[in-house]
Amino acid sequence: MTTLRSRPTPNKTTIVFSLPNEPGALFKALSVFALRGIDLTKLESRPIPGRPWEYMFYADLAVGGHELRCGRALTHLASSPGACARSAATRAFTREKG
Repeated sequence: MTTLRSRPTPNKTTIVFSLPNEPGALFKALSVFALRGIDLTKLESRPIPGRPWEYMFYADLAVGGHELRCGRALTHLASSPGACARSAATRAFTREKG
């Protein structure tokens, strides 16, 4: 008899986005997650080559990409003026417990 194992539901999502270089841009971008109770477990910035003072932000979210609140937060982020969310770089992972 063969036992089928279901795949665990992803509970971590990684996103990549850029923002305009203006006061409060990162605060506004991160607020879309805070307003929905989504914890950021990692946030990094990397300079964009050839574009002085412009950065790509890499964030790990403690929520599965399939969850409604995650989808709404990403939609809100993408609709922010000047924000460029890289949805193709959005990935969901299952975090091991223990």
